[in-house]
Amino acid sequence: MKKITILLAFLTLVASPTVWAQCSTSAWDDIKGGTDPVVANTNNPLSGACSLEVPVTTGKRHVEDQMSQETSFRASFQIDPNSIDIPTAGSGRKIKVHNAQCAGGCSAYNSVDWFQAKLRKNPGVYKLGIWAREADGNKLNVSLDLVDGCNTVEYQLIAGNPGTFRVWVNNSVEGSPDFEVTNADFTGRYTDRARIGRMGQGVNINANATGEAFYLDTFESRRQTFIGNTCSP
Repeated sequence: MKKITILLAFLTLVASPTVWAQCSTSAWDDIKGGTDPVVANTNNPLSGACSLEVPVTTGKRHVEDQMSQETSFRASFQIDPNSIDIPTAGSGRKIKVHNAQCAGGCSAYNSVDWFQAKLRKNPGVYKLGIWAREADGNKLNVSLDLVDGCNTVEYQLIAGNPGTFRVWVNNSVEGSPDFEVTNADFTGRYTDRARIGRMGQGVNINANATGEAFYLDTFESRRQTFIGNTCSP
């Protein structure tokens, strides 16, 4: 598993890039474990030597990256659904796999999440439901297809009014995002904490997927410049 945190202000490097290729979660600022923790191992490396294995069980199991209050935030990560057998219809069938938060308290709507991504399965295809929350609580939503293999997800958040929200999935062309909003009201928004793993899931997930796992890899964050990490599905 690789965790890369690169904070770029225009062309000025303000934090040196750090890459962890070892099979360990110790490089992260915080780990939410429990009886079924996320585990970095060599079972299914998406990039490098190993990936983050996330068991599909009840509870929160994630790693966390902490930062200053970033009003311009880009992030990229890789995800492999790994053929998990989650329900394809009905409620309570989503897994929250990533969020970007303003933990310092930028929200008046009982949520610190600025960005959130949830994995689900429709007949014949895995999907990633993504949203960004505006200052008044409104969610800017998009649902994008994933392959049952390695996928690269990238997004951009720029605070202010107008603010910007862009998403790329298996797409290395910066000028052609799969989803784009350039008139969002992100007044007062910022990112000071990012989590990846399992931040919660629907009550019906374990009907099919007990004992299964999905995989995450190569989390990278920046202030500016397109990341463009890609993997072959």
